[in-house]
Amino acid sequence: LKWTVTVGISLIIAFFFMKKLPEIAAGIVLAGTVASGTSANLYTFIAGGEVAVSLTMATLDTIVSPLLTPTLMQVTVGQIIPIDFWSLFFNIFLVVFVPLFLGLLMQGILPRLVERVKPHTSIFSQLALFVIVLAVVSKAQATLQDNVAYLPFIFIAVAIQVIVPMLAAYLLARKLLRIEIEHAIAIGFHTGICNTALSPTLATEHLTSLAAVPSVANMIVNLTVGAIVAKYFEKNYLNKKVKNHESIE
Repeated sequence: LKWTVTVGISLIIAFFFMKKLPEIAAGIVLAGTVASGTSANLYTFIAGGEVAVSLTMATLDTIVSPLLTPTLMQVTVGQIIPIDFWSLFFNIFLVVFVPLFLGLLMQGILPRLVERVKPHTSIFSQLALFVIVLAVVSKAQATLQDNVAYLPFIFIAVAIQVIVPMLAAYLLARKLLRIEIEHAIAIGFHTGICNTALSPTLATEHLTSLAAVPSVANMIVNLTVGAIVAKYFEKNYLNKKVKNHESIE
């Protein structure tokens, strides 16, 4: 779903910008072709989704993204904007792949330390996301100001890019595939939410400052939408589930 629905919708949206604003089109495609964001794990946890499924999806997504992201970028927008495949590949590998496996290594070498930190993971993750948002938006402030006329259209585009895949994935998982709601929540978040820090960084380094605008907008939208959806499930699913469990006991 992540590499079909999200990518497909991103390409459709980018098509409308392709002729007049190819750099923005490239930024939209990039925002939809990076790996799913780590915030998807956090929102799955808050919403009462299956965290094991979320982490498995994140791991698999991270493994395939260094190859799929530059390939999709080169095939789709490489004709209008030069794409350096190997530079993009190694950048993604260092930013995403290495930290993931360092984390897995820590769990194997220092399991007691990891267990002590785990209860505080939620608040630390939220603070980290807040810092990432501040860092990326402040870095892109000048670019956002220079292209303020395009912002309303870009935010509408990325809102569709985030909400439609998230909703489509959840409904397909629940209604068509008959998957349990906990798993469907994880699938929905990982399909709709792309890496919030990686996409703007890659756009700035490998494309242009204008191409980074959709990525910054996507980061703001997917974190906001993700938080709203997570709170909705927490209130309407997780809390009710806890109350029902307590009443049975």
